[in-house]
Amino acid sequence: MASRSRRVKKSRSDLALNKKTRKTLEWVIPISLIGILYFTGLLPEIQGKLQSLIVKSGLVDQAPQEFKVQGAISQDFTLETVDGENVNFSDLKGKTVFVNLWATWCPPCIAELPDIQDLYEKTKADPGIEFIMLNLDKDREKALKFVDRKGITVPVYFKSSALPPELVVRSIPTTFVISPGGEIIFQHSGIASYNNSSFISLLRSGSKGKNS
Repeated sequence: MASRSRRVKKSRSDLALNKKTRKTLEWVIPISLIGILYFTGLLPEIQGKLQSLIVKSGLVDQAPQEFKVQGAISQDFTLETVDGENVNFSDLKGKTVFVNLWATWCPPCIAELPDIQDLYEKTKADPGIEFIMLNLDKDREKALKFVDRKGITVPVYFKSSALPPELVVRSIPTTFVISPGGEIIFQHSGIASYNNSSFISLLRSGSKGKNS
């Protein structure tokens, strides 16, 4: 009887231990996975991938139906291409410029990229439209590897000088459209979908925003 009682107690003890172990694993494993993804830099990409599905679903903000002048932008600043060449923003005057501020550590930024890439593919042949994907990563090499790995062909730039106050923002992604006359005619902070016929028409006729 004593031996049987000990076996019953041991069985109950093992059962309690197994329940405790399972409960511990229930939160240890997810936290460990999140930690691994975070330290390997994959977490923003996975979050961005999930959010990109929302962009495709049409549930995020859509681009506006019209552009409106919001003020002039200082043209006296330079950017650096992925090849290390400096470009003065004033050289783009006379063109409609789509500017997107983004970073590889920003999930909403990553989520927008496929949509912006598609927009670029549809408008890149238009000589009056320029794209500037202004990357804000401190580690440029990391950004370059990301761009190469994702097959991004939208022109990516880095800061080569201080940005004008008009482009200094508190959050990203933030998108601007600059008119041929050097005026901000669109600004949006947060994830959005720009790849639609209305927005493309507005880009191709930047004078509408300039005169609105």
